[in-house]
Amino acid sequence: MACILLIAAALLWGGTLSAQRISTQFLGAFSFMGIRYLVGVLSMLPIVYWEQRYHNHTLHEGKKPFPLVLAAAILAIFLTAGTGFQQLGMFSTTAGKAGFITSLYIVIVPFFAYFVGKPLRRTALIGSLLAMIGMYFLAYPTDGASFNRGDILIAICSVVWSIYILLVDRWSVHYAGFTLVAVEFFFAGIYNLALSHLAGEVITLENIRSALWPILYCGFLGGGLAYSFQFIGQRGVAPTEASLLLSSETVFSVIGGWLILGEVLSGRELVGCLFMLMGIVSSQIQLKKQSDHQTPDSPQ
Repeated sequence: MACILLIAAALLWGGTLSAQRISTQFLGAFSFMGIRYLVGVLSMLPIVYWEQRYHNHTLHEGKKPFPLVLAAAILAIFLTAGTGFQQLGMFSTTAGKAGFITSLYIVIVPFFAYFVGKPLRRTALIGSLLAMIGMYFLAYPTDGASFNRGDILIAICSVVWSIYILLVDRWSVHYAGFTLVAVEFFFAGIYNLALSHLAGEVITLENIRSALWPILYCGFLGGGLAYSFQFIGQRGVAPTEASLLLSSETVFSVIGGWLILGEVLSGRELVGCLFMLMGIVSSQIQLKKQSDHQTPDSPQ
């Protein structure tokens, strides 16, 4: 069930990238993210009520690292940073490319996990090399192409997202999942609206109306539902395995970009996607081989 939840989250996030791409025509990056997360909070209120009333006592294990509100505020910082870089990058890249570049966290997570006591496998190095080659072809789709700012912002997003995955891995067993995600979304909404004000972005009812379906999709499905799936799913899956399952977002993002936006990748960009996919698959094969001889790391 945990694996199914993580793949479902990846499916919803794949569609989110197309919705974010459309929203860039009407709203600034921080304005869109702020509204999106506050809509996500509203979408989760019924299930938070249900969780607190009927299942709250079954979802706490061990001593909590922080009070729930503080943990949510910390997670929201990384969530805001990661999705902020992604949304800013969407102004100058495609949904399909964004999905593949975001998937760099598949090879970043093992390196970060190494610093918190988890072993670094050789295939993590191989996967990283393949992914870097792939990102080069994506970032420079033609010979002599100019530096693509959007692709680099998406890559920074993948680094932040890697830290976020490790934090969720460590904290997910200590809190009521839906409640923590809802409070986290509230803080993320406030953070983004504050950044929107500082950036001088203008929010009008007309712009909100024009971006309504991306807001609703990202708030309800790509927001509250998908992040809840991730949070609950990571309770039963180690962080490296979770990052592998979540990386299927890349495939869904390309399909979504093609079906919804009519995006088509060039031959050089397809080569880049192939190298990144090879990096992801090489890590996955190694995990499967080792799982026959070792007990997988369990979430803490």
